[in-house]
Amino acid sequence: MAKRLPEENPLGVLACTIGKGLFCGFFATAVMTLAQQIEMKITGRSGSDTPVRAGATVLGVTPIEEKKNTFNNMVHFFYGTIWGTVVGLLSLLGFPKTIPALFHFISMWVTGMIILPALKASTPPWKWGAKGVATDGFFHVIFTLSATIIYRWLDRNSVE
Repeated sequence: MAKRLPEENPLGVLACTIGKGLFCGFFATAVMTLAQQIEMKITGRSGSDTPVRAGATVLGVTPIEEKKNTFNNMVHFFYGTIWGTVVGLLSLLGFPKTIPALFHFISMWVTGMIILPALKASTPPWKWGAKGVATDGFFHVIFTLSATIIYRWLDRNSVE
C-alpha cells in the first residue's frame, strides 16, 4: 500500500493525490503521443483528428482551420491529463498495485470507445477493424503503464 500523509489531514492527502495524478496524466499523454508519432512514421498512418472533433462538439466551437492541429493537441493533452487523476484516486483505495492499473486501463479505453462515437467524433469500435482496435488498445496500455509508473515513483517518498 502507498505511504500516506498524516490521517488528520485527509484534504491534504486528496489534494496531493489529485496533483500527482494530473502530473502523471500529462506525462503519460506525452509518452503516448511520442509512441503514436513513432508508429505513424513506421506505418505511414496519418494522425487522428478525433480530439478536435470531440472538443469542438463538447465546447460548441468551430476551430479556426489554421489552428486545428493546436486545438487537437490541446484537447488530447487535456483529456489525458484529467485521466491521470484516476491513477491517484485509485491508489487511495489500497488495492494491490496491478488492480488500479487494470481498472484504469479498462475504464479509460472503454469510456473513449463509448464517448467518442456518441459525440460523432469517431466511428464505433466495431468499425475500426481488429488492427484499429489493437492499435488503440496498445496506446492506452502505454498511457496506463506510463501514468502508473510515474505515480508510483512520485508516491514512493510520501510522508507516512
